[in-house]
Amino acid sequence: MKYVLVAFMLFAGISVYCQEDALNELKEWERKYNQANEIYYAVIDLNKTNPGSSEIADKCKEALALINESVENCEKSKKLHTRYVNDANLFMIESYLLAAWFNELSYCNKYFTDELTKSYLDKAYSLRPQKTSISFSSLVLKTTEDKWASLYEDQVYLCFRNSWLAGNDDDAVVYGKECVAMFKEKYGQDYINIVCNKTDSDFEKDRLYLVLTKLPKIVEDAEKPEYYVSMVELYAGFYEFKTKQDKDFKYNPSQRNDILMAGLYCTVTLIDEKSDNYSLIMRASKAYSKLGESDLSQSFYTASVLMNKQATLSELWEYLSKTMEYDRNLVNKEKSAEIKKNIGEAADKVYEKLGGTASEEEYRRLLVYYDYIGNFSKSNELNSIISKIEQDRQKQEKKERFQQKWGLSVGIAPGKLIGYSRYGQISVHADFKTFGFGQGGRYCVYNQYVDNKRFGAWTVDNSQPGGSNTYSGYEVSYWATVFSYVDSFVQQRISIEARYGNYEFNTINASIINRETNLYQFVNQPVNPVGHRADINFVYRLRLWAANRLYVEGDFGFGVGYRWLSSEYDLNKFLIEDIRYGDDRWPSVTLPVRLGLRVGIRIF
Repeated sequence: MKYVLVAFMLFAGISVYCQEDALNELKEWERKYNQANEIYYAVIDLNKTNPGSSEIADKCKEALALINESVENCEKSKKLHTRYVNDANLFMIESYLLAAWFNELSYCNKYFTDELTKSYLDKAYSLRPQKTSISFSSLVLKTTEDKWASLYEDQVYLCFRNSWLAGNDDDAVVYGKECVAMFKEKYGQDYINIVCNKTDSDFEKDRLYLVLTKLPKIVEDAEKPEYYVSMVELYAGFYEFKTKQDKDFKYNPSQRNDILMAGLYCTVTLIDEKSDNYSLIMRASKAYSKLGESDLSQSFYTASVLMNKQATLSELWEYLSKTMEYDRNLVNKEKSAEIKKNIGEAADKVYEKLGGTASEEEYRRLLVYYDYIGNFSKSNELNSIISKIEQDRQKQEKKERFQQKWGLSVGIAPGKLIGYSRYGQISVHADFKTFGFGQGGRYCVYNQYVDNKRFGAWTVDNSQPGGSNTYSGYEVSYWATVFSYVDSFVQQRISIEARYGNYEFNTINASIINRETNLYQFVNQPVNPVGHRADINFVYRLRLWAANRLYVEGDFGFGVGYRWLSSEYDLNKFLIEDIRYGDDRWPSVTLPVRLGLRVGIRIF
């Protein structure tokens, strides 16, 4: 046991010692890498002040030696201890990439050759073939996530550049596409515009420029249109940014040739071959518009709209407006005939989509374009349609003016009509308007209606004496509308309604009491009571129209009223000995609350 413990302590001591040595090797890497990095910037400054100086070669030789030594430090660190393996691999990649940056400087190519650079980049890729091959969480030594990510971006870009310079198109395509994918991941689909307008990332602009100006020429034919359009968008973005700083900025002849050749290629592959990638064609149109290439922009714009069978009405309207303006501003009028033909085709598409149900405003808007291109046949056709619409509108306006002053609608209470055999009620009503003043009336007939609610019957169970009344009679009411609001098929009104009811109760046999003597005046005599009621109400009415003629209406009302009783006996002197017609129920002040439902039809 003692020997095991000693062995363990010895191993632990050696491990700590080796770990410290491994860390020291990485510190040595840092020192040498920083020296080489300082030489990189010193060489750039030296070339500006003294190009071709022999000192440049000496410094390049020194930097190469430092880079190789820094890589050796990382290799030693990995052999000494496994704790810092991922850190060492990342540092090695950083050294390899620094060598590739030296290779970008043409005056350093004697030492940092293309072949050497390729071998370094291959080693970098073998250590980190994917971004997450060295995960950020696996790093022990302090570094930022931005640096961890940017090193991989540098690696991919430098591999693209080296492959392109070497004529290795297959690898250049792979690395170039990955560069584009990383830009999209970082900035989204609008990455080109965002990068072009950034003021603090010239290095990203340079990278994107190199990738998007070279990729279109080496990708597969099926992918060329996408990348050519992206290239033009890049030129458009740079142009927009540059002209904000210098309004006289112009591209050089080589760049202009790139722009125009891309336009020619996309014209053939997207327009002449009738591609259905309309969004890509529209992107090309917008990019050439930013570049001031109005003819190319219009050509792509026309294709994106007229070739697209699914183009929306709003897109066609916009095309018509912009294309007519373009035609008016044409310097070369020889193209005008073709432009007007395109306007006519777009106008026909709009006409078809309107489908004969458009508004007068839309037809007049379309008429402008047919008049502009001189299509008098279509112009006359539209004028006839517009004339008919005007006539119909005038008729409708006349009808509406009449209805604002005059109107009559009649209706019924459907529940009472359907249940007449049970309830013995029929209710009809009418609304009429005279000189714009809304009013109406209601007439309801009762025929042997058994009522266990009104006239106090609700206070007694309907199986008990006084729990119901049976009567015939009528109700009439008149209302005046004090507020009305109409919105499409909905009408709301507030009315003041006066109502009177006359109710002839069934003949009963009852004793008659003299009020003065409180003695029976008559015994078991036939009596014919008649109830009367009058009230005044506020009523809210909600009416829903169908086909502007049929309607259903609900109403809610409340008010105050008074009811009284009469018969062949003077009820001021005599009292009917029956709970239904006694002093507890008649006369009485009432507070009616009503809900109603009606259906009806507009007469005019």
